[in-house]
Amino acid sequence: MTELVFHVDRSTIPADADDRIHVWLYGGQPPHLHTGSVGAQAYELASRLGVQPSIAAVDFLSVAMAVTAADTFVARGESPDAWARTFEIILPLVNPSAWDAVKPLLQRTLRFLSGDHWSFEFVAGGMLPPSLAEIRRRREAIDISKVDCVSLFSGGLDSAIGAIDLLKLGARPLLVSHSPRGDATAQEEVAGLLPAKLQRFAINSYPTWPGVDDDSMRTRSFQFIALGALAGSAISSFRGNSNVELYVCENGLIALNPPLTPRRLGSHSTRTAHPYFLIGVRKIVSILGLPIENPQPLRI
Repeated sequence: MTELVFHVDRSTIPADADDRIHVWLYGGQPPHLHTGSVGAQAYELASRLGVQPSIAAVDFLSVAMAVTAADTFVARGESPDAWARTFEIILPLVNPSAWDAVKPLLQRTLRFLSGDHWSFEFVAGGMLPPSLAEIRRRREAIDISKVDCVSLFSGGLDSAIGAIDLLKLGARPLLVSHSPRGDATAQEEVAGLLPAKLQRFAINSYPTWPGVDDDSMRTRSFQFIALGALAGSAISSFRGNSNVELYVCENGLIALNPPLTPRRLGSHSTRTAHPYFLIGVRKIVSILGLPIENPQPLRI
């Protein structure tokens, strides 16, 4: 088992190494050689949404950043079967009791998504949403008056077609991207080819760790949806707290992970948009009261 302890306050990170991985949540450069960090850019960009996202949305983002860090910092080869890892995550949230209510569902959903064993302990002291003063200081901001829904945008064919279809229906999507190094340029190029210039919200979570990284990133869609929920929360606030549609534009057959060839097995078939995973996330979002709806498939 690997225990990861997350810290909002840098000063609480122990200077001496122990058997646990200590991670500075929303921090920049790790303060010690034995520590990690994740999410600095995510929190900074959250202040560019023009309005405050909700506490529930920021707590969701914190959980997603913790999952990303664990998935990245612990190599699968170190587990007994060289695949399934066991995580114990201690994470500060603003409203930990709300997440205690969905903990079993969260752990099952992530188990299906990544193939790992997940256990969470939620404690008080999480990161609050950006203050109004901080939001007003931002000169470069996303104009959410120009959007009415959220569409996850990877820069691939499925998400590009989804954006085009939404435009044909008269929707004005905010394109939300998880943009790790190497993907950002392609996403910008594809967005520039769309028939209309759309508002974009692109984040690199920058999980930073001195040890060996695991790059399978099977939990990336959980972070993707958390980013969409954060953006949707801000749009909802701007639009009078109405529910906001969040589109996950994915090839339906591929989402079911059929073994199309003998090579499409095991690690080569991910579950990033599998119905079982998406249903689990939708239940979590509903219980938490986030104003996000996952609508029916587009019909053009």
